[in-house]
Amino acid sequence: MSHAKYPGLALLTLALTGAVHAQLRTWVVDVQGRPFTQFTNLQTAFDQVPAGDRLIVLDGVYPTPLRLSRGLVVDARPGVIIRPTSPLGTEFRVEGIPAGERASLSGFELQLYATSPVRIG
Repeated sequence: MSHAKYPGLALLTLALTGAVHAQLRTWVVDVQGRPFTQFTNLQTAFDQVPAGDRLIVLDGVYPTPLRLSRGLVVDARPGVIIRPTSPLGTEFRVEGIPAGERASLSGFELQLYATSPVRIG
């Protein structure tokens, strides 16, 4: 097919290709490593998933410490538990999000030691 015969075709193809690249991706984190999972470690996902993308966290127990420092949408499915490996390893921080980015977390269950402080902010 000649683009000279259809001059708008090249422009349309370019526009559609750009739209595909602009779409944000959804990534799956599963500590159990079931099929179709990109990550088994939550901190690794926090560190490697591009800003603006979405993480779906499947059921399981995820250890702390954890630190989210980029704009991600993180949706935990029922049964996602954040549990410290020791009374001193209870940190789950969301900090240092760059200007113009937004972090959103939902659905996590936090299981802490009786002496563990809870800090939000």
